[in-house]
Amino acid sequence: MNDYFWKHVSEPKRIILPSVYKQLEQDSLTRYPHEACGILLGEIAAGAVIIDGYVPVTNASAQPDRHFSLEPQEWVKHSYHPKLLGLFHSHPTAPPVPSATDLRELPLFASLLKLYVIGSCCNTEPAAGQTPGNNQPSFSLQGYEIISSDSNYRLESITFDCIVADQVSLF
Repeated sequence: MNDYFWKHVSEPKRIILPSVYKQLEQDSLTRYPHEACGILLGEIAAGAVIIDGYVPVTNASAQPDRHFSLEPQEWVKHSYHPKLLGLFHSHPTAPPVPSATDLRELPLFASLLKLYVIGSCCNTEPAAGQTPGNNQPSFSLQGYEIISSDSNYRLESITFDCIVADQVSLF
């Protein structure tokens, strides 16, 4: 995975498999009110970025309800995985937008990644059929492309173009 892909494909498709979306949602809601975190695996080919795997990682932060810190041994174990695409973490009480801490810590791992994805559990509006006051957190997801320029990094919001069936072969 190199910058050649991003520079020569005008608008790549960004796809997340439904099983992976469900894993991100389940991990976020299970660890709520703490931040979930993990590694996103996938492929870049045929004009598409496909997230087809998720590996949950222990949140080693001293304040897991406000920050995430990948458990170092788990991170090292997965940081050179051939299908490593990105990093995921959740915001239990905030929208899926990078925090000041997220942006400050981005250079620690950005050179190894292409995507940064944030899930949010903060929407506690009643779902259809629920009564007010009996709300469970619901899940939303936002992706960001990691842009590198002269050893500086920034995040650019992206949209997942589609979610395809797990069994479909795209290549």
